[in-house]
Amino acid sequence: MPRIGETGEFYRPVIDDAVLAYTAVHRINMDDFARDVMGMAPGTFSAKRRGLREFSLGETAKLARITGFSLDEAVCLGDGGAA
Repeated sequence: MPRIGETGEFYRPVIDDAVLAYTAVHRINMDDFARDVMGMAPGTFSAKRRGLREFSLGETAKLARITGFSLDEAVCLGDGGAA
C-alpha cells in the first residue's frame, strides 16, 4: 500500500487536477465535494482520487461532466498511453 502522499496504480493526474481546480474555483473542501457533488463518503473519494481504488466509469463520466475534462484524457486515450 502506498505511503501518505503517494499514489496508487489507478491514479489519473487529469482527474486529480480537475477536482483540485473545481474545488478552488467553487471554494469548497474535498469532504464537501465528495459528499455533496459525488455522493460518496470522503474517505472513499480520497482513496479513489489518490488512485488506491478505481473510479467506476459512471463516476469518471460524472467527474468529467462536472469538471470539464474528457473521458479520453481520463483513461489516457488522448495521449496514446495505456489505461
